[in-house]
Amino acid sequence: MFISSDYLEITRKRALRRRYVRIIFAGGGLLVAGLYFAYQLRDWIMLPMLLVEQPADGVLLQGPKIVVEGVATPGTRLTVNGVTAYNEENGRFLAELLLPAGLHTIRVVSENRFHRVRSVERQIVVEELEEGIIPFTFATSTATSTQAGEIYQ
Repeated sequence: MFISSDYLEITRKRALRRRYVRIIFAGGGLLVAGLYFAYQLRDWIMLPMLLVEQPADGVLLQGPKIVVEGVATPGTRLTVNGVTAYNEENGRFLAELLLPAGLHTIRVVSENRFHRVRSVERQIVVEELEEGIIPFTFATSTATSTQAGEIYQ
């Protein structure tokens, strides 16, 4: 039985084509795995983001209720003065502290899943509220009637 040279040539080309397809798929798989590894490595190398918007450092506040707010990397573990705080999906967090009058240091700590830690410290002074003073007042003005384009209150 004789095998034609055309058949041998076609068989050889098919084998080469299969080998190239396998090499391309293997290379693509390695590329995807490498990119995924690099993405995960980013969390291991970089510190989590932490930005405390309020209170500012050295500010004088009326107490005892103090609001600490800011932005942190979503999914990190947050503590404000040792008390767990929770951040939203977009990373915003808000924590309320009850502090007596005096000088205080507020420490906000953000820790990612690889135990990489970033912390921010703010020193504030808290004053006691005087009796009868309301810290936030909202002035409201509503129009009760109109006549010929004038507003009467």
